[in-house]
Amino acid sequence: MKLTKDVQQAVLLLVGHWYANREAVVIGTITAEVPLAVERLLWYRKRF
Repeated sequence: MKLTKDVQQAVLLLVGHWYANREAVVIGTITAEVPLAVERLLWYRKRF
């Protein structure tokens, strides 16, 4: 099964994010979730 270009890009972005940050949050004065372009790329595929 071959991935579409948008799904392939989302996978690469997510892996890059995990590699660079190792966690899904940034800790500083305020803890906040990092917004991911992955959510935007895959949003239309989500089944509600």
